[in-house]
Order: sequence, then structure tokens, then C-alpha cells
Amino acid sequence: MLKDIYYFINNKTSSLYTIIINTDYFFIDYWSFVHLITGMLIISFLKRSGYRHPFYILLTLLIGWEIIEISFIYFSIKVFNPETIPDQITDIFIGFAGGLIIFYAPLLKKVNKLSELLPKKSIEPIIACSMSFLWVGLYGYRYNIEFFNSPFINWLAFILWSIGLFLTIKVYQLLGKLIACFWKKILATWFIYFMALLFIEFLGYHVFKIRQVTYETPLIFGLIHGTKILKYYYIFAGILAILLNNLLKNLRTAPLSKVIIRQESYQFKNYDNS
Repeated sequence: MLKDIYYFINNKTSSLYTIIINTDYFFIDYWSFVHLITGMLIISFLKRSGYRHPFYILLTLLIGWEIIEISFIYFSIKVFNPETIPDQITDIFIGFAGGLIIFYAPLLKKVNKLSELLPKKSIEPIIACSMSFLWVGLYGYRYNIEFFNSPFINWLAFILWSIGLFLTIKVYQLLGKLIACFWKKILATWFIYFMALLFIEFLGYHVFKIRQVTYETPLIFGLIHGTKILKYYYIFAGILAILLNNLLKNLRTAPLSKVIIRQESYQFKNYDNS
């Protein structure tokens, strides 16, 4: 049972091992982007939670993860492919760089006006593209038209999923102006999302004849061909994007009362000890 799970994870992540840059001292593959995003998310969470030494925690987590990967190989658990020393060092460096980007990004407003060129609400496309990048890369889409396929990722599926999830989040935000109840907004958004998904599937499958190479049965109305995991993802991806967007926005806009309380408590202890 466990071996089947290990094989499934390794098989679905195989495309992320595609090498971009490989030198004696530096190594970049598509896993590097995952480490970059991970570092950004960890520092964003630690910063909003008020931890006093977030980079020490980030560095510990990054090094700890590399040790865990090595232990998988040591115990013959074939979940991830073996990595070289330059690859592991690069992963730590890139993850740490992602944390630096998030931590010092607000300084752009004080240094220059570059931030005025950036969209004020950039979290939605980041969520949509990140989810699509991970899903399409891990699932390994392959269409009957070779033009849409690539050694790393099916670019048509990536583009369509990115646009679709971004629009789903925007539809939810628009319905928020009309519907007050959270669950009613979720259900209404999901209905619009799923109907649009079926329409796109119908156009691709029956009109443009773009079909995924698979022998799996369809989910509904002769549409959405793929494994059970694909069908579950198609059903819940829109809701997942909305919940993830709400979570990250709450982290960004959460009140800093916890941080202030911790700082005051720390100062009080210092004063008491003195």
C-alpha cells in the first residue's frame, strides 16, 4: 500500500525534476519555484504571527526538509528522486530568497515608486497560477494534439486553469456585494464555476476535438475524462482557490494586536528582570 503511494507521488512529481540550469555550484529545476513560493508563504505567515526571528525559523525548516529528503533515500523510501549537494544548497538558498522578497517587499514604497507599477491586489493571480502550476505539473496532462504538450507542463491546461481559477475568485468577490451569507456565496460561486467548467470541456472535447489521452470514464454528461483524483480536483478546485485566497488575505490584513501584546509582554519581562 505504502509503496503504491510512494510510486504515485514520485510519478506525478517527475516533471518537476526538469533541469533548467546545472553547474558545479548551482542547480535549478522546476522544484526550485516550489521552494521559492514555500519560502514566501512561510515568512508571510511568521511575519503576521509576530515571531521575533522569522528567518531563523525559515532556515531551520528549509534545512530540516532537506534532511528529511535525505532520510527518505537512506530508508529506501522512493518518494523523491536523489538530489546532489548543489541541488540541496540551491533549494535552501532559493527558499530563503523567497522569504526575503516577502519580508522586504514593503520597503519598495519607501525607496522608490516601483510599487505604483504593481497591481494593488496581486494575490488572486498568484494563487491561481500557483495552484495551476502544481496541479497541471503533478497530474501530467497529455492531449491528442502534440502542439499543446511539452516535456515539463501542458501549457494549454496551465493557461486555462490559471484564468479559470482567477475568474472564480473574482466571481466570488462580486457575489459578495450581493449575497451576505458565506455559504450561499460559496454555493452560488461553485455552481457558476462548475457550469463554466462543463462548457469549456464541451468546447474542447466536442468542438475543437482537443482530448486528453486516457481510457478513464467521464465524470458527467460525457465530459471530464480522467482519474478519480482529477475528478475530485475538478469538483473542488474552485472552492479551494476561494478558501486559500480568503486565508492569505486574512493573514495580510489581520490586526497586529497579537504582535503588540507579545512585544509588550517581552518588554515587561525585561523590565521586571532588571
